[in-house]
Amino acid sequence: MEQQQPVAVMEGRPHAAEFFRPLDLFLGVCVACVTATLFFKDAPDTLRMAVTGIAVLIPTVLWLALALRRRAIFRWRWDNDVLLFHCGALARRERAFRTDRLLYAEILHLPLVSLIGGVRVKLYAGAADRAAFSAVLPRQQADALIERMMRSEKKGEASQTKRIVSGKYTALPSAMTDGVMLTLLGSAAIFVLMGAGRLFMNVTAVVLWLGAFARLVGRLISEGRLSVNRTHGGWVIVKGIGGGRRLYIPDRSVTGIRESSTLPALLCGAKRVELLCGGLTIPCMRWFVSSRSSENFDENPSSLACGLLGCGGNAFIALNNPRAVRQRYFLMGATWLCGAALTGFVNLSSTRNGGGIGVITAALGICGITGLLLQCVAGVRVGRSLGISVSPSSVRAEGMGLLTAEAVTLRRGCLAKVRIGRTPADRVKGLCTVELIPKGCRSGVKCRCMPYDRVQALLERFG
Repeated sequence: MEQQQPVAVMEGRPHAAEFFRPLDLFLGVCVACVTATLFFKDAPDTLRMAVTGIAVLIPTVLWLALALRRRAIFRWRWDNDVLLFHCGALARRERAFRTDRLLYAEILHLPLVSLIGGVRVKLYAGAADRAAFSAVLPRQQADALIERMMRSEKKGEASQTKRIVSGKYTALPSAMTDGVMLTLLGSAAIFVLMGAGRLFMNVTAVVLWLGAFARLVGRLISEGRLSVNRTHGGWVIVKGIGGGRRLYIPDRSVTGIRESSTLPALLCGAKRVELLCGGLTIPCMRWFVSSRSSENFDENPSSLACGLLGCGGNAFIALNNPRAVRQRYFLMGATWLCGAALTGFVNLSSTRNGGGIGVITAALGICGITGLLLQCVAGVRVGRSLGISVSPSSVRAEGMGLLTAEAVTLRRGCLAKVRIGRTPADRVKGLCTVELIPKGCRSGVKCRCMPYDRVQALLERFG
């Protein structure tokens, strides 16, 4: 019987920048100086200078004492797949969690901290935004922590790294075709056209334009340099201008790949790729066009996701009904178009008479009807590819979200549950809507107009 090799124990203390925070000292000194000046404004100059010196000295001493106390208490230790750390100054806290439950790690290269040899390390053990562990560590300690977390569980696996990028200068088209930004811009344009010079409508349009601009700038800053490196132990995602933010995601944390395309991206054949990680979606590729890539990812729609996941993409079971899907969206579009014409005719009189409520209602109606019609157009265009496919190592679902075509490729064993919905019309036609929900997620991709009998047979095989 083979004996397991003991795992080396790692331990250390955070960088000094974690404890000696100049901003805290600056705020404390400012408050003390302002308070001393207000209470001794009528005192002699000598007394005022002495009081001011004492007011500066007291917060400085308290700041140093608190920093030294934190440094004496804070320590971390990685032993037997358990990370323990002690922290606190006035109230001491001890926390521990298993490292094999970590979802991902985040490394932040802050400008001032990097100059003195430190980086901020955040470890996330759940889908919540709050990190389970966050501290400024020396670079050597941070590298050792990341290497231990990303260590492959497979024996004898070669350490190979493959860099995958979506092409140069793709941040701008990806941000400009963002669904939220396009919705804000389209709504602003409609409010201007329908407002006829009304102040309220123009102000609303300006607010919407500012919101679209803020959304554009935010996307450019957060994804200014986005690339993914596929390593033997997982993924390394570089984000932010200058690559100041890096995400290290172990292979065991990723349950699948999500691909999505807005309407402009559909016309250009582009898609956005995200990793599904414990209920989170982490962008790794933006505006990806397979024909521009050096990788051979255009053999079938699932080849990109299966290539990233390292599983086979040849499906042995496929469920789709392209004719029924296209008919559904075509009839839906025609119905909404007739409804829009009727609503516009009824609302035309109030708009002509200058009724403010009528104008606002008409603008909102045009926004809603336009979105619904675009949804139907996209559904007709991609109807032939919507459905479910199953391979020995993966499950893939393609459907339509809100103004977005989306697909999810899951590893076998990472499918949490399947929802089946049937409307009265579906029961007559023998169809249903199937929603595949990954582990850790509350919702998934809905595949409409699926044959009910074949879906039941597929679920029996899964059971």
